[in-house]
Amino acid sequence: MKINVRPLVSAAAATVVSIAAIVALPGASQAQPRAACPSGELQASSLPKRIVAGACAVPGRTIRGAKVAAVIPRPGHGVTANVLSLEGEETLAIDTALDGTVTVATTTEPVGTHAAVQDALPACADDANTLLNYDYFSGGNFYWYYAPAGVQRSGLSDPDAEAALINGTRHITVGNNDCGFGGQPNVNHTYGGQVGVGPNINAPENKCTAEDAWSITGWGNATSDVLASTCTWSVFREEPFPHRVVTTSDMVANYNFVWWNGSGSCPNNGDAYDLEGVTTHERGHTFGLGHPSEGHENLTMAPRAFRCDTRMRTLGLGDFNGLITLYGYR
Repeated sequence: MKINVRPLVSAAAATVVSIAAIVALPGASQAQPRAACPSGELQASSLPKRIVAGACAVPGRTIRGAKVAAVIPRPGHGVTANVLSLEGEETLAIDTALDGTVTVATTTEPVGTHAAVQDALPACADDANTLLNYDYFSGGNFYWYYAPAGVQRSGLSDPDAEAALINGTRHITVGNNDCGFGGQPNVNHTYGGQVGVGPNINAPENKCTAEDAWSITGWGNATSDVLASTCTWSVFREEPFPHRVVTTSDMVANYNFVWWNGSGSCPNNGDAYDLEGVTTHERGHTFGLGHPSEGHENLTMAPRAFRCDTRMRTLGLGDFNGLITLYGYR
């Protein structure tokens, strides 16, 4: 399997910091003053490059970007948070190495405009893509569940919402496109049904909390401009090659928006969003796709969602080729 992992950077602003969190620095005093450790959440934009062991208990603490936050995972694990908002998308990636070093990368992507869509290449001719630093093994399976609590506030019935989530996930695993691209990526999903426990995402804070063993998609009371967020956890594996492998991935859709299933006229006087299309985009993150740079607004993975727009359901050339690069053909 060919793996082509690109750095988590884009034309947008990026911040990368590293925290030596577990192992004391050579020659450093073991009695560092507690005042050197920031209290509360750690701000990604102002983190020191190093924190001496003993000054801060870093694993389990929260790092926050502009809109998104995540709990620092234990050594050997990583978490990537993606938040899709009306202003664009923000990504926060936190990796904790086996030696305890924590690396943080943040990117922000401005939302594409309708004019930018008109100027961009057609989706079927645009080969742009960005790959994140994790994926499933070729032939792997994403096993997930749906928590329907809150669906009554979304504008969709429970069956319509469930069908949209299943179809959106499937669009990634079969490489759904209307460009005539043959074959399917060698990766799968299994829907496990409905559950009564929600995702490990604190929706009001757009925050990935601690990982558990379940991948759950559900609804939440997210901040006013956030459409959806995805948290994907991974673990470092040495075999068959050094690699971060997805363990679980949760998604929350904001029930404060009106959602649409794509059937009939768009509701709420045209102020509604296609759940199936947004799910396709969010599942792209689950399976290792990032955002292309500006100028590629017609691709599914572009950091935007327009009202009453179902085009995100069908992959463009760059979306499709990214999945094939990661997983090969089935």
